[in-house]
Amino acid sequence: KSEVNWKDGKREGLASFWYENGKIKKEANYKGDRLILSNHWDSKGEEGDPIKSDPNNVNLNYQVKVNSITIRECHDEASGILIIPSIIEGKTVTTVGKSAFGDCRSLTTITIPESITSIKDYAFYGCNSLTSFTIPENVTSIGSHTFHRCTSLKSITIPDSVAILQNQTFERCTNLTSITIGNGVTSIGNGAFLHCASLTTITIPDTVAS
Repeated sequence: KSEVNWKDGKREGLASFWYENGKIKKEANYKGDRLILSNHWDSKGEEGDPIKSDPNNVNLNYQVKVNSITIRECHDEASGILIIPSIIEGKTVTTVGKSAFGDCRSLTTITIPESITSIKDYAFYGCNSLTSFTIPENVTSIGSHTFHRCTSLKSITIPDSVAILQNQTFERCTNLTSITIGNGVTSIGNGAFLHCASLTTITIPDTVAS
């Protein structure tokens, strides 16, 4: 169940969502279809951490996790170059959340700060205009399908800090020609490079056992 206000085809003002048991699930405040602030509750009524809009970049939404920040969403109207800050609200940005940039099809470059340690599943799925991407040296975890269908990406380096490439990480990156895998990687998941038809160079270290 939901109650959403619309103005000129865009979400505007307060929107409310409920679980089937009648308990509140989410309250979100929109301005011109852009999320300003949302609060979440689980099915038992326990309140979670709110999701907020970055005041310095209206295209980014984030969530405070104790003493760190997770990037949760990028508005699909974002285009060109987007820079993720290393600090928001005085707290360190450490995580790119699940599907955070999913189908942001007009972004060509996303700059990730050195503070990022984890990139979740589907984080950049379908960013088919993304031509440039650098994974910071402090990243230890990259989820499955992270760069799935990033069809404009041509080369990438996995830093030594990463231990596992999950399933289908680069599936259908059809213009990816070169990939260098760091010496810390010990395992490469199923279909990690599935349908990467242009891949001509791949460097796999001796540390990879499976």
